[in-house]
Amino acid sequence: MIGHAVPLEGEFSLSDLPGGAGRLDVLCRAANDAFLVSHGIRKDVALHFVIRDQITISLWGLRLRHLNPDERSTGALFREALRAGHNLPPGEEKPSTPGVTVRRLGLAGLLDDLRAAAIVPVVLDEGGDPLRGAPVPEEPAFILSDHQNFTTAENALLAGLPRIAVGPRVLQGHQCITLVHNELDLREAKMNDWVVLTTTIGEPQAQLVASFLRAEGLRIQFRSHVPPSVYPLTVDGLAEVQILVPAADLARAQEALAAFEMGGEDDHGEHDSL
Repeated sequence: MIGHAVPLEGEFSLSDLPGGAGRLDVLCRAANDAFLVSHGIRKDVALHFVIRDQITISLWGLRLRHLNPDERSTGALFREALRAGHNLPPGEEKPSTPGVTVRRLGLAGLLDDLRAAAIVPVVLDEGGDPLRGAPVPEEPAFILSDHQNFTTAENALLAGLPRIAVGPRVLQGHQCITLVHNELDLREAKMNDWVVLTTTIGEPQAQLVASFLRAEGLRIQFRSHVPPSVYPLTVDGLAEVQILVPAADLARAQEALAAFEMGGEDDHGEHDSL
């Protein structure tokens, strides 16, 4: 998130975040919505605030402490980071509070760092492709502005990047973060759903098919109607065994299964029915 008006020296009152702190309240709400969930925080999130294209404050979910729902205490974390970054040499990183670091780094440098870490920047823009159904990189970094629009210089740096819109209305930045998290949560849950790929007759055939699929890099689960045991797979010789794969891998698994069946036909003239 880009902050355009926050005082770089960190000299402001926590009682006046919208005024004297340059709309730091907008950034505080963004931080809270990026990390806070019921009774905890998101550990797999990093949030970078580029302040006036000179200072980058980074919050790291895995190490983050002292982030509370109220804007005043979050504003205090920002103030400590800005003070720690005052007169910091270019590029040098310094911790301020647990899980918060500060660097003298602008937007161009941050974009370079993200790309070097194989993270793909994506701009949140009301004119972009709808988030629901839009392709999202495996390791994305969503870029948005505070209460002000991107400047001409910022738009030049962001030109050519994929753009995604969270909906038909222009929303506040922290609301966009919540919607992006919700969409990614839903996608992750769907990816973890398991679906039936095929049904085999008997353990030997199930293990044969599973061995081939695992060699293709696919995750496999078994399901049958026999009582569970301490062994990975225990069924009688004629019991039906369902082979399950993650829903997200179904198309790839179907192709692999077709290759397995074709290989069986090549070896034996005809393949036994699964």
